Amino acid sequence: MHLQMTVTTAYIKLFLSLIFLIVDIFVLVGIRRQTILSSHPIMILNAALFTTEILKIGAQVTNEYPVEIAGKVLIDCPYSDIWAVWSLIPWFSSIYIYPILAVLHFLAIYRPVYFKMLKKKSAYISILIVFLLSILMSLAYVLPSCGIYYSHDFLYWAFDFSRPQVFFMEKYNYVLAITAISITIAIDILIIIRMIRWQQRKNLAKLSNAICLPSHASQTIVTDLQVARSDRMTAVFLTLTDPSIKKNALSISYTSEIRLAVNFLMIFIIFVWEFIAFNVLIYYEFEYSWLITLLTSIVSNAKGTSYFIFSRNIRTGVLSIFR
Repeated sequence: MHLQMTVTTAYIKLFLSLIFLIVDIFVLVGIRRQTILSSHPIMILNAALFTTEILKIGAQVTNEYPVEIAGKVLIDCPYSDIWAVWSLIPWFSSIYIYPILAVLHFLAIYRPVYFKMLKKKSAYISILIVFLLSILMSLAYVLPSCGIYYSHDFLYWAFDFSRPQVFFMEKYNYVLAITAISITIAIDILIIIRMIRWQQRKNLAKLSNAICLPSHASQTIVTDLQVARSDRMTAVFLTLTDPSIKKNALSISYTSEIRLAVNFLMIFIIFVWEFIAFNVLIYYEFEYSWLITLLTSIVSNAKGTSYFIFSRNIRTGVLSIFR
């Protein structure tokens, strides 16, 4: 019964992962086709994140899920070590990319002037460093003195505690992941606070018609390109010299940064749950543990799909492929 359940869930994960893999590829192409996205530092980092997702899902559909379906090892050393490194690179890349993305979102919302100063080259250099570190960390796990081994009985990778340095590698993995998650959560809290305050100001403006000029205004109220310093947003107001003009002062870029931040929060929550499920809950066997593993595997592969659903610019870029 347990074997049949494993095979069934493997087929489900394989089918859905193939769909997510195709969507991730289209999302990556869609980002490249949209000029406004391909030059945005946050979206460049997101493209790198989706690339790691493609690598991760590719490793799953080419070996992990087929092994679960067949019930036996399909590839052995040295190819199994290559597959292990291939599977680990996306994990370590994500650990490094999420804090960097959080910092970029923080700058975009709290310090837009500094964010505008960032160049595409900075994002590409960050990606290069991230991938080099991820490759080095992944290679360490297949060295003779430390790392992991493949259990032929249970068909999964595990820490090989008979090796002298594996304890250090295990703790380093946990410390690195928890540090990255903690930094990102702290920044996310600040982003959420700013989003709530911004929404409150927006609702207040609608209720009180705050954007309208007062009736007694008789001089220039807002000068050319004056930034609203009260909340340090990227709201830019038009020149208003005639008191009869009541509407035209609108923020033009803050909303897009909020939407990007919301999408980021969503995929980061998925990442945190993935870490908890596969690094904590996996050690506790209970009746529905297989269901949690199944749902986690499905949701963790849906990051690119969530961006496609909730980001209008990415949808536009993807749909332009078929036009």
